[in-house]
Amino acid sequence: MNRLLPPAPVRVAVEHGFKIANPDIQQAIANGRERARVERSHVARPPLRSVTEAYRLHYEEVVRESAAPKTGPSRFDSEVAVRLRLTGPHREAIFEAVKEGAAASRPGERRDGEAYARRAVDFAFGVPGSQLAHTFEIRREQLLSVVRRSLEVEMASRGRGRAPLGR
Repeated sequence: MNRLLPPAPVRVAVEHGFKIANPDIQQAIANGRERARVERSHVARPPLRSVTEAYRLHYEEVVRESAAPKTGPSRFDSEVAVRLRLTGPHREAIFEAVKEGAAASRPGERRDGEAYARRAVDFAFGVPGSQLAHTFEIRREQLLSVVRRSLEVEMASRGRGRAPLGR
């Protein structure tokens, strides 16, 4: 990185997802984004009570990490469905979470919630979702950390031992 540049441009680019063409500071921006992602992943979260709550947390993270401010919510929901697929819930649980979560987070939308959720789940379990899932595999442990602790607590409280979230 060029030592003459003040850190402010890098910080602003990291915080707001700007894409910078200057190769001198691209690596600094990438490093800053990775640092911010790691710091967010270490923040203590309250235990999750449902797959819908996991949906909400993943959705917030996907929106926060998005570099394109005008990305539509259906793209976010599709990515969240892929993330949920990787963390263990079955297809129907993901369907219900997307249906309920999308309706709760965007109550003014006029959509067929069933068809909308089905498309997101079909994406997650189809070829495009599998391709996206492959890119997420290296981040699987981080994605699991969003839900693992709370599900283990819930399963233990029900007398079933550890949650079946494979490693």
